[in-house]
Amino acid sequence: MKKSIGIYIHIPFCISKCYYCDFNSSSNKSSLVEAYFDALKKEIILNSERAGQYEVKTVFIGGGTPSSVDSRYIEDVLELCRKHYNLRSDAEVSIESNPGTLSEIKLKAYKYIGINRLSIGLQAWQNKLLKSIGRIHCVEDFTNNFKLAREIGFDNINVDVIFSLPDQTLDDWNETLNNIISQGPEHISSYSLKIEENTVFWEKYNNGDIKEIDDQLDREMYYIAKRKLSQYGYNMYEISNFSKEGFECKHNLIYWNAENYLGFGAGHIHTSTKKDIIMYIA
Repeated sequence: MKKSIGIYIHIPFCISKCYYCDFNSSSNKSSLVEAYFDALKKEIILNSERAGQYEVKTVFIGGGTPSSVDSRYIEDVLELCRKHYNLRSDAEVSIESNPGTLSEIKLKAYKYIGINRLSIGLQAWQNKLLKSIGRIHCVEDFTNNFKLAREIGFDNINVDVIFSLPDQTLDDWNETLNNIISQGPEHISSYSLKIEENTVFWEKYNNGDIKEIDDQLDREMYYIAKRKLSQYGYNMYEISNFSKEGFECKHNLIYWNAENYLGFGAGHIHTSTKKDIIMYIA
């Protein structure tokens, strides 16, 4: 029996960068998309020999915002992975998305090319909060695309949310959780805000425009999520991840259990690949 690994593919493009984001992403380099994917495909092919003795049990396409690029780029990359790596027939294939960059056409394309796990970055249920953190979508974008995804056949959906946002109240947080639970996703990721260097929030914090995170409120929001999600059948299997039985993210567990994986793209985590997009292409 062959050993198994995961594959992480980094897509560093966004429509605009959220105020809390310190990930390797770019909101103003759409002209580089074609060249970036050419370099990415070369990297995937060049590294295929070293993975010959492994089966690939997960593929995770993250970013950035993978849903901000045309689905044909995602299709090309997945086709290469299937051609040059031993993808298991039951491999978990995930993609991260922003509700503001999803559409019926993209969702149908994702389903057609074999993506079987959709992660949607909602973050909050209040449009005022979404605007205040630099998100490009509104709640209605999320609900419309969640419904479309179900109609198209996605039966493994994750929703990302964030607590301890500036001006977010306990009522806001409870409303966010209650409404997400009512949608019925298989998986919910609940993250505590961290104000990181080189972000808009870092600048706002240093200018006195936003307050320091309230540790007591942060803990209260954390335990509210833990209790409420458990009450509705979501098992906490990592510090920030909750799922219905059997829907734990297999790729997350690779990281959690310190298992082997390959990372492709500019500045993917835990590698020495060049972080700058132009340097990566060169």
